[in-house]
Amino acid sequence: MADIIVYDSLGAPEDTASATGSLHAKIANIIAVELPKLQKPRGSIRGTFSTTVTTSFQTALSVSGKGRLTFFDVAVVAATFSDSCYIEVDGVTIGAGKATCGVIDGVAGALVTNAQFFNNLDTSNSNAFSTNRYWNGNTVTMQYQAGNGFVDISFTESLKIYVKHISNSSGVFTWMYEIEE
Repeated sequence: MADIIVYDSLGAPEDTASATGSLHAKIANIIAVELPKLQKPRGSIRGTFSTTVTTSFQTALSVSGKGRLTFFDVAVVAATFSDSCYIEVDGVTIGAGKATCGVIDGVAGALVTNAQFFNNLDTSNSNAFSTNRYWNGNTVTMQYQAGNGFVDISFTESLKIYVKHISNSSGVFTWMYEIEE
């Protein structure tokens, strides 16, 4: 009698996947239905973009699929620059601003997004970036505690970054994102 109760509860390995069936059926259901819903492994991709086009926004990045943006900043390499940019996630603009920076103490620097970038959504907003660091050769010096460029922005359909050059030399936009494989 006990063997019958155990067999009914466990079921046979051939049982059809079912959320309400035997233990074998429930495990088959988890494997067939629930596991595919979990996040798949991600591969990290780093990219950079710079433009001298002043008449229109250029597509710096266009990715389809599911993933997340993990890093975003803009660097001045050798001279003063001014560029505008905006980020779209799943077709919605989630951040925008104008990055303007010069060489600091004779060395190049980097700007990171701040709250204004994500709240104002205006590509002419010059308060959307904060100075983060500058470097001389291989030495990086933190100038202000404005952030470090790391973000955590998930997307389910697409991620796009657009850049337009405003004046002087061009900044170098850098990003890193992960995409499900």
